[in-house]
Amino acid sequence: MSGYKMKNMLWFGVYGKPYQGNEPAFFDASAFSWKKSLTELYPEIRKELSWLITHSEELTPYFDDYLQFPPKNWKTISFCVWGIKVHDNLNRFPTTARLLSEVPGLISCSFSLLEPHSRIKPHYGETNGIFRVHMGIEVPAGLPECGFRVSGEERAWQEGELLVFLDANVHEAFNNSDKRRYVLIMDIVRPEFMQRKNYLCVKVLSVLTLYWIEAHTRLLSRLFKVTDWDQLERIPRWMMDLVFLLPLRMAWFFWLPLRNRVDFKKWLSARNFS
Repeated sequence: MSGYKMKNMLWFGVYGKPYQGNEPAFFDASAFSWKKSLTELYPEIRKELSWLITHSEELTPYFDDYLQFPPKNWKTISFCVWGIKVHDNLNRFPTTARLLSEVPGLISCSFSLLEPHSRIKPHYGETNGIFRVHMGIEVPAGLPECGFRVSGEERAWQEGELLVFLDANVHEAFNNSDKRRYVLIMDIVRPEFMQRKNYLCVKVLSVLTLYWIEAHTRLLSRLFKVTDWDQLERIPRWMMDLVFLLPLRMAWFFWLPLRNRVDFKKWLSARNFS
């Protein structure tokens, strides 16, 4: 991992401050121990996920219309979200589920469809604590028609190959071809933050819960006149942590291990509660 200085401090976008790291736009996948496991599993993953390619109605439009154009043209199905296992989907796609046990630090995994003549607008993620990894599953074209841009640098997806980048940097995707683009998206905790993996998941889940609450109540907008997430720096950090995030973090701290230990839908069904 030479050529750049690794960051020792966790960064979270919820505080409204842009990430100031000096990492490159893209990383060489061959530098990571998990590259071999992922690429060796590709033929099995491609075969397993081909069912979703022919049954795209199983994928759900990404909830944030603002991030995509046209709306509803970016669709996903999740297998794991910040440490939360989606038991139904893992049971249906066992090969993909193997990734969670074979790749250390893999905390999120989803299958992503980008419709023809669509784009995902520039945005940045929740933390610098993860590497985001894209595996090309079905790629209709290369640059300049179809590709991915991180910090102004463009790359094309290739089927069976990995694009590794830092989600904290501004990134966007575009598909100007006439066919759909499919990739498998994974979040893998960076080595220097591995001992803080649980904290990382709980913190981001609490942030995402806060976003959900804000979308339905406009609480922060009313209290602080926040009209855009880029204005979150108006809220003092101590207040964001103590008043808004701490109760959510405590809830997720206890709920996350219980949620993963028990498939509640299956448990309820077995007891005729659903």
